[in-house]
Amino acid sequence: MSQRAEAIAERVEAFVRDVVIPYEKDPRIAVHGHGPGEDLVAELRAKAKRQ
Repeated sequence: MSQRAEAIAERVEAFVRDVVIPYEKDPRIAVHGHGPGEDLVAELRAKAKRQ
């Protein structure tokens, strides 16, 4: 794996660990049993773009 690919993988891993996993306890994660609601998805996308 190239250094660039390793750096990207490390950033993704940190984002999932530090941001996404804590959201698993958010009540918006299972709206009517169909996964996360649009508001939660938008919130996570905004956080990802800021990274």
